[in-house]
Amino acid sequence: MNAPPDAIAPARNCDNCGYSLAGLAPGAPCPECGFVATPGQDVPMLHQMPPEYLRTLLRGLNTMNHWSGTVVLIGVAAIAILGGFSGGLFSSLPIPFLNLGAGAAALIGLSIGAYIFASPYPPMARVYAPELARKWLRRSVVSVWVCSAGLGGLFAVSPLAGPGWSTFITVLQVGAGVVLVLSLLVVSATLMDYTAWLAARVPDDTLAKYAGKAAWALPLLVLCTCGGGAFAIFGAGYISWRLRDHIVKALAIAEQAAARNTSLPGESGATT
Repeated sequence: MNAPPDAIAPARNCDNCGYSLAGLAPGAPCPECGFVATPGQDVPMLHQMPPEYLRTLLRGLNTMNHWSGTVVLIGVAAIAILGGFSGGLFSSLPIPFLNLGAGAAALIGLSIGAYIFASPYPPMARVYAPELARKWLRRSVVSVWVCSAGLGGLFAVSPLAGPGWSTFITVLQVGAGVVLVLSLLVVSATLMDYTAWLAARVPDDTLAKYAGKAAWALPLLVLCTCGGGAFAIFGAGYISWRLRDHIVKALAIAEQAAARNTSLPGESGATT
């Protein structure tokens, strides 16, 4: 006797690895990778995502969290030591990354974490990931790299420049600084938007709400004085650490599920 139509999933492939799911019941794990697509659910929950993807998220968050403290310390040192030597041009920017080549290096390290965090998991990105926020996050991070490295080089060579080059170098510094700040606005907005999407997959409605509000609040803080910039980093750090705890728990569940599912083919073969 044939099974009822709703007892067998339609012929389709796994959203994670592409393995054929023909003949499997709805909600059954993929025999190849163990990925579970819940019936009627447009996107998987965090613990249902592949462990490789969750590990990538963790690497990105850990890099951002570790570097954020470095950025704060360098920013405070820049204010205390070199604030009076910048002519007041950059001292009003949040945690003046532009005052020191070291600050630019710290910002590059911080943005590396954001770039890793926004890495797509190719089989899933087309369907699940908020592609617009993720792509613009990566593009703006690259812009931060270029501007930060350029500013570091400009500040390093400016003392050696002759009278004919000093004005030109100053114009380049101002231009790169403006582009850097604009890139930071995009980074902060898209990073929180992407974080809110992930928080909804926990689900942690409170965290998703915080991240959603931070998507527009953090760019405003980036435009504030150094105190506002510090608050932006601490606020984003709180959200990222809280998301990290959820990802660690989800990864443990996903790894346990993957370990169980890898033994299923052998067990089923032994009983048939």
